[in-house]
Amino acid sequence: MTSDHIRIRDLELIIALHETGNATRAAERVGISEPAVSQQMRKIQHRLKVKLFERRNGGVVDLPPVFSPGIMRGSPKLLGPAVVL
Repeated sequence: MTSDHIRIRDLELIIALHETGNATRAAERVGISEPAVSQQMRKIQHRLKVKLFERRNGGVVDLPPVFSPGIMRGSPKLLGPAVVL
């Protein structure tokens, strides 16, 4: 796998952050600690060379145009079958 690919676990975290808007709730959803969420997001953003989120007012905000409605609507559909495997 090259460094610019995204893993299923990364996608789960990105979706959790997008849907909850909060690192603590995203951590609970994916079963890791809040500091691990922050660390993983830094790694993902560094690997992809794009900033996906920004912390604001105690929450996490998506940075457009990275999250178009079409991308986020399709991601859980793509992720669902992979989780079952």
